[in-house]
Amino acid sequence: MEKNTEYGQEIKHTMASIDLDWLDESELSLSLKLLEKNGFDQHVWFDLSPGSKGYHLTAWCKPKDGLTFKQLLCLRRICHDDYYRVILDAMGERQIGVLFDFKEKKVIKKRKKKWLKN
Repeated sequence: MEKNTEYGQEIKHTMASIDLDWLDESELSLSLKLLEKNGFDQHVWFDLSPGSKGYHLTAWCKPKDGLTFKQLLCLRRICHDDYYRVILDAMGERQIGVLFDFKEKKVIKKRKKKWLKN
């Protein structure tokens, strides 16, 4: 449980990021509605994932509507966030809500074969 050491209160999270692993507009619409219903209706945006196989959503709420860490994880699960991403965040082994990881793109140049004719 994350605590605000200054006041002894649990930290309220005001940003939610959702990683949908499939291109389904009805699931995207449902996730956006669930975010809005739970107060995450400030500065909402979504885009195709870099691999164009799903969507990335990010939404903020007003500070008074912030959620505890456990509540945020529950909201992400009902919004169909990537299961393994939620599990890793729950374990606390990495920065919470990481959506975009650096991926090195490898470019392979094909060499043209030169056939020597004598």
